[in-house]
Parts: sequence; structure tokens; C-alpha cells
Amino acid sequence: MQEIPIYRKPSRRIRLLLEQVERLGGFCAGGYARFLVARTNKSFSDVDIYAHCKACFNNIENMLQADSGVALLGRSINYGTQVINYEIRLLSGIRRHIQLIDKIFGDRSTIINNFDMTVCQAALNVRKGTVLVTDEFMRDEPANKIRFANVTHTVGFRIKKYIDKGYKIDETELITVFTLLKDDHDRFNFVQDIARAELLWTDFKKVVRYPKLMTFLRMKYMDDRDKNIKWYLTGH
Repeated sequence: MQEIPIYRKPSRRIRLLLEQVERLGGFCAGGYARFLVARTNKSFSDVDIYAHCKACFNNIENMLQADSGVALLGRSINYGTQVINYEIRLLSGIRRHIQLIDKIFGDRSTIINNFDMTVCQAALNVRKGTVLVTDEFMRDEPANKIRFANVTHTVGFRIKKYIDKGYKIDETELITVFTLLKDDHDRFNFVQDIARAELLWTDFKKVVRYPKLMTFLRMKYMDDRDKNIKWYLTGH
């Protein structure tokens, strides 16, 4: 791992908020930290806040609730992760979504090592103006390359989300991800999600962008009546 300087400055309102978060034992990690060091103008969806421990989490939650400029949106479970959702309004009038991550505690290196995608393995130290990143992040982020360090059932959605941000994924990585999924339901959802990202067509008879993946799927499932390629791509 290495600590690298931020490439773009956070807005003043978010910086001040994250300075308070850090004083209370928390930090920002994931997409927003990635955005601050990305050399191209990539977007981010949320400002994700993690805490070192449960007591730190409680202190951060109390601070956010007391901040008149932060609106509580409610709790939710986002792809298996429990979060408290907030909205902050910047001086420009833009509203940003903030997520306080519950039930997942640790220091910056522990948290980012458990992230699914290497291009998300970044954690901000806003007071120093640096971001802690993994070696894999440094390899894949400048190349706009999607690679998975940990595979979960949300992998298809995550691929689509980052394809929309301008990232690319190799066909060999798609095949690797597919083989690591644990059950047929997750595999079906995976293929449907990457189809929506226009990585392949929902009708397996059409020409596809990734012929090796299609060949792999046919070889593995076409002869099995209960697990055939048509079921994966059409659901029936």
C-alpha cells in the first residue's frame, strides 16, 4: 500500500465535514476517495464514511444528526451493507449523498482490503490531503480497468455501474467472476446485469461482444437441461 496526494480538492463543505469525521475516529473510503486521485474526470455517486469502531460510529452518527446542514434520509441495506443515508447541500446548491456504513469497522487498510473492486481500494486522509491506496489500485485505476479482489452476489450490478463511469473489463475477468459465483441465481443475475451494460446481448443467438465468454457458457451449460445458456440469458 502507499499514500498518494489528492489530485483534486474536495469542496469546502465536504472537507470540513470529513475533518470532523476523522476527529471522531472515522474516514471516507471508496468512490469519493478514488475520485479525488483519479487523473481523468470520473464521477462519484456517494461519500461513504467508515468508522474504526462502534463507539466511533455512534459519535459520527450523533455529529451528523446535530449538523443543521445535513438531512437524514433514513436507513437502508445497500447490496447487503447496512447504511444510514444523509444528504448535504453544498454552497453551490448541489446536493450530495452521504452514506455512514454500519456493522463494518476497522482502520483504512482493513476496510479497503475488503472492497470488491481494486479501483475502489482508496481511503482518504482529508487533513493531510492524501489517499491510502493498494498496489492493485495503482495498477488498475490509471488503466480504467475493472478487476475484482473479492466477488459478491452484486458483482454484475457493480460492473454495470463502473462501465457507466467509463471503466472497461477484460473478457477473462468476466469468465473468472462467473466461475466464482456460488449459485445459479447469482450467475443468472450476473449475466443479466452485464447484458444491461451492453457487454453481451440478452438473446444468446445474436452476435456478442465477448465470444469467448459465450463459448465458455455454452460448453459449461448447453448440455445440461437444468442449466443451459438460454436460461442464463433469458430466464426461461
